[in-house]
Amino acid sequence: MFVNAFLAHKPSIVDQRLKAGVVSLAGLVVAGLLLLISMPMQSLHFAVLGACLHGILLGSYFRTLDLSLGNGRSALMQEMAVFCSVLVAGIASVLYGTSGFSVVITWAVSYALVGYISSWKAKLRVVPRWEMTPQESRTGRGFGFQGLVGSGSVHVLTLLLTTVSTAVVGVFRVSSTLLGPANLISSALQPILIGSLSDGNGPRTIAGGAAVDWPRAKVSAVVLPVVVSLVCLALLGVGSFWGALLFPGLWETASPIVAVMFWDVIIVAIGLVPQTIHRITWASRPALLISILSASIRIPAVLIGAVVFGAIGAAYGFLIVTVINTALLWLSCLRLIRNKI
Repeated sequence: MFVNAFLAHKPSIVDQRLKAGVVSLAGLVVAGLLLLISMPMQSLHFAVLGACLHGILLGSYFRTLDLSLGNGRSALMQEMAVFCSVLVAGIASVLYGTSGFSVVITWAVSYALVGYISSWKAKLRVVPRWEMTPQESRTGRGFGFQGLVGSGSVHVLTLLLTTVSTAVVGVFRVSSTLLGPANLISSALQPILIGSLSDGNGPRTIAGGAAVDWPRAKVSAVVLPVVVSLVCLALLGVGSFWGALLFPGLWETASPIVAVMFWDVIIVAIGLVPQTIHRITWASRPALLISILSASIRIPAVLIGAVVFGAIGAAYGFLIVTVINTALLWLSCLRLIRNKI
C-alpha cells in the first residue's frame, strides 16, 4: 500500500531503486512469520509461500512501478511468464495425475524467480533497509491497515457464510468467476490512475501527498464506470448463453445474484477515482475510517440477508454496503477539496 502512495510523487529512477529496500525488508519479515507459523501448523502451503514471498513482493513492486510509471510492457511479460509456467503445471497435473499442489508450488516459485530477475534487470537495490520519512511510514501504515480491513473482512465473511449455507457461497463463486475480469480491470487500474491523476509538479498536500490533476480526475470519474459497465455487459452476455446452455439448473439459481453483483462491480468502479485521490493526497486516515465503518456494516448486513432471504439477500447486503462505501469516499473526497487537501 505504501508503494501506491509513494508513486503519487512520480519518483525518480534513483528513488524507485532505493524504495525496493523497504519492500525487501517487509518481504523478509512477513516471510519469516509465515515460516514460523508453518512449523506448528505443519502447513506446507505456508512454508512454500514463506519461502517465495520475498521474491513475490519484489516482483509485485516492479510490476506496480512499470504499470504506473512505465509502458507496462515489462509487467505484461512478467505475468505471461508466470501464466505459462502455471499453465504447463496445470496441464501436467491433468495428464499425468500429479498433485494439484504442484500447481501452487509452480506459481509461487515462478513468481519469485520472475521477481528476482526483474529486480536484477531494473537494478533495484534489494538490500533490506527502512528508508522512509515519518510521513511516509504513517501513510504506509494507514493504507496497509485499510487494505487489511477491507480484504480481511471479506475473507472472514466468506467463512461465516459457509456456516449459514454452502449453497450461498457456491452461488457467489459463480458470480465472482463470471464478473472476475471486470474486477481485475478495476484493481489493475489503480496504480495506473495514481501515475495519471497525480500532479508531481504541484504543491504537496498537508499530509505530504501530491497534488491532483483535477481535469483528468473528472474525465476518469465518468469514463471508468462506463468502460467497466461495457465489460460487465459483455461478460453477462457470454455467461448467460453458456451458463444457460451448460448448467441450466445452476444458472437459474445464480442469474439473479449475478445481476445484483453486476451493479456492485459498477458501483466499485464509480468509487475508484475518489479512492485513488485519497492515495495520491496521502489521506490515509479518512480512507481507513471508511474501510472500518464499511466492514462493520458489511458483515452483519450480508449475514442477516443470507439468513432471512438466502443468496439474494446476501447479494443485496453486499450491494448496499458498496453503495455506502462509495458515497463515503466521494463525500470524503469533496471534504478534502473543500479543505484544500
